Amino acid sequence: VYSSKPEDELEFHWSVDMALRLLKDKQACHGVASSKDSKWCEWLAQLPTHVLTPLEFTEDEVAALGDDGLAAEVRVMQQCVGASYEV
Repeated sequence: VYSSKPEDELEFHWSVDMALRLLKDKQACHGVASSKDSKWCEWLAQLPTHVLTPLEFTEDEVAALGDDGLAAEVRVMQQCVGASYEV
């Protein structure tokens, strides 16, 4: 995370915090032998490597959601993330 604040002062949405914790623990499970004794390593190893999210939906898939409000929300999310990664 790129920020001018110290790590202990950063505030994240709970889902971002959870994702960061999972990534940190997963990385630890691939590291030093003592870290592999973590109670989470076996569980983390079972998680899928990729999960399809609405960010990856095509326009046809978004339209097929059948809810105009939800479709609009997905489109805004896609545009926001897309704009963040445009070079």
